[in-house]
Amino acid sequence: MALNVKLVLDTCAVRNRDLLDWLARRTSGDVCISAVVYMELCRQTLARGNTIDGLRKLIDKHHIKILPFDKHTAEIAAEYMNRDTKPCPTCNKLDWADTMIYASVGVPPTIFVTDNIGDFPSDYPDYIKTPKQIMQM
Repeated sequence: MALNVKLVLDTCAVRNRDLLDWLARRTSGDVCISAVVYMELCRQTLARGNTIDGLRKLIDKHHIKILPFDKHTAEIAAEYMNRDTKPCPTCNKLDWADTMIYASVGVPPTIFVTDNIGDFPSDYPDYIKTPKQIMQM
């Protein structure tokens, strides 16, 4: 049976090849990442001394759409930051990236896929799943 819902992947989910292969066989809905996730993946790729061509090919191969970070998304991210500011216990800085990523998700029935569920606001806890939970659906 195909999973027919919009999935928005966190950075760690895009790096999960088992998940991507599973989605290629089982998903009829959109698979997306935020522009911020794409930026993080590009930065990580470049830091490893690679070009982003391979990343582009992976995104294309799996038909992953990149969601824009626009004015509306920025306003949602600002609301999350204002409401639920949890600085990093190690460096005492706010994690803007995770907030910006989550602001791009949209409203249910969209499902956000991450290994780091606790790092994100819990407005819709039933719509945040780990890759393992998605593959068990």
